[in-house]
Amino acid sequence: MSNARNVLLVEDDNIDAQLIEVHLSKAAPVREQTFQIDRVASFTAAMRRLAEPDRHYDVVLLDRGLPDTDRASAIETLRERFPALPIVVLTGLDDAATAMEAVEHGAQDYLVKGRVTAESLSRVLHYAITRQKMEQQLREREAEHRALFDQNPVPIWVYDLETLQILEANGAAERNYGWTREEFRAMRITDLGMPAGADAESGDMVLDGVVQRHRTRHGDEILADVSVHTMEFRGRNACLVLALDVTETQRLVEEQAFTVKALTTSEQRYRELFEHGLGLICEHSLDGTVLAANPAAAQALGYESHELAGISLAELVPERFRDQVRLYLETVARQGSFTGMMTVQRRDGQWRAWRFHNRLYADGNATPVVIGHAQDLTDEIRRQQEVEDASLTDPLTGARNRRYLDYLQRGGELKHWGCVLVDLDHFKQINDTYGHERGDEVLVGVVVFLKSQTRSDDVVVRMGGDEFMVLLFNEAAANAPALVERITEAAAQGKSPCGLSLGWAIRADSETLDRTMARADQQLYEKRRHRRGEHAE
Repeated sequence: MSNARNVLLVEDDNIDAQLIEVHLSKAAPVREQTFQIDRVASFTAAMRRLAEPDRHYDVVLLDRGLPDTDRASAIETLRERFPALPIVVLTGLDDAATAMEAVEHGAQDYLVKGRVTAESLSRVLHYAITRQKMEQQLREREAEHRALFDQNPVPIWVYDLETLQILEANGAAERNYGWTREEFRAMRITDLGMPAGADAESGDMVLDGVVQRHRTRHGDEILADVSVHTMEFRGRNACLVLALDVTETQRLVEEQAFTVKALTTSEQRYRELFEHGLGLICEHSLDGTVLAANPAAAQALGYESHELAGISLAELVPERFRDQVRLYLETVARQGSFTGMMTVQRRDGQWRAWRFHNRLYADGNATPVVIGHAQDLTDEIRRQQEVEDASLTDPLTGARNRRYLDYLQRGGELKHWGCVLVDLDHFKQINDTYGHERGDEVLVGVVVFLKSQTRSDDVVVRMGGDEFMVLLFNEAAANAPALVERITEAAAQGKSPCGLSLGWAIRADSETLDRTMARADQQLYEKRRHRRGEHAE
């Protein structure tokens, strides 16, 4: 796959444009990607170029000082006409107000002319493209979720678990109960009717799987088969309620007057929901044999619906999780329902994380069947992991940061360790003599050098400033002295971008990581003082 990125540069100053083109050409080896630059000199020309059907751009690099448009309207016009296109602003004004104005009007980021480097330009363009794609995906997903909520034929509402205030309701709830959405939001869940035996103060207003008696705006009574799911909604602990109107069904049961027509209609509605619903739905027996899966579930697993019929659930999960399938089947048979997370394996071997809510149906003499509803949370979990990983990584060097050490200790993953502390010699002189940009290059180079001398399981940590550490886990802790020798020898051969001072220590007894690092630090400074003393002689 090509790493080329198409950039539309909107700049009326030839010198500034040439500088940008030079920086982008230098950026290619930095991030292993190339930039195809298309330049226009006015905003009007940019709009014409973007409208051409055979043109595709990954990002617009926009000069804020164009003569044929003002600052705000240029960005707003681009956002309105091309909402999926990321915008990075070039400004000659090095002030926060200009930057914030650009971002507030829809730009992804900004760069100050005269301070642009190949690395900063490449990084800003890369992040702008990535952020815009993520934002577009979020908007599409939010639209999908809103459509599923609004267009669901079953009445749905969400309420606050603490205050019992209704926070949102869908169109089916409006039609079935008679209140508008605004009126629903002014009500508490108790205004719809309390289930028998529920405790109003505890917040347990809705019992999953219980047929409740609800009141409409006009005073009519509705029998509702309720399904509930706890969730976070707009920053609150909330509960999602699905209330299937079973008034007629219950009445027919009580009167023992089911007709063939009613059963046929009910079955048809169910099959339509099953076949055309976007949710992941599966039916299986109590021994784990798949009886049916709707097209959405089959597609998510990489199968056709008919191929899943007869397959065991154990075949759809990774081998290490197959014992959990047996425990799940025992639990759903005993309790009648089960809600949780499961790892499934697609036909192509990919693992996916599904959250599911399954219920056992065993009516009369019919063979018991479990109907399951699932939601794929894989992408959401990965995004959360990416955000967490970014918070544990030093953005300049790519090494881990100090928060990573706290993360390891909180997770209980550290049992035994060794550490090698690394301090850069005369780093202040490098900054003072060659500038901070060169200093940053040295810091990045030191991390690359340290990683080249360590194993893949060892972790390079930037402790702050020009101080680094290599953390060795468990059995590898004993390799700390050998690692110091290896690093020292490689540095002596000129493989390090600067001189280094080293100190090491291995955990003794049950001491803390901070204590081990303190001993390594003490050794480092003793070696440095001794070395400098020898030089003085």
